[in-house]
Amino acid sequence: AGGKAGNVLMCCPGSGLRDFSFDAVFDEASTQQLVYDSSPRLLVTDFINGRNSCIFAYGQTGSGKTYTMFGPDEEAGAALGGG
Repeated sequence: AGGKAGNVLMCCPGSGLRDFSFDAVFDEASTQQLVYDSSPRLLVTDFINGRNSCIFAYGQTGSGKTYTMFGPDEEAGAALGGG
């Protein structure tokens, strides 16, 4: 379902080869719980315990950032205080 860490070596114009690391990759079958348990859960716990925390969602428009952060519409409304 996902969650495997790894590296990608890319040839970037103007800067040559660049190595990019990632903590986890999730496919379309991954559940919200699996994504949450992979990292944000620890950040939320740290935040509740007084540490600074940040979850930065970056990607192309329409790629699912908001859905990943809030889930389906009915869950998102509740998370934002709307229902």
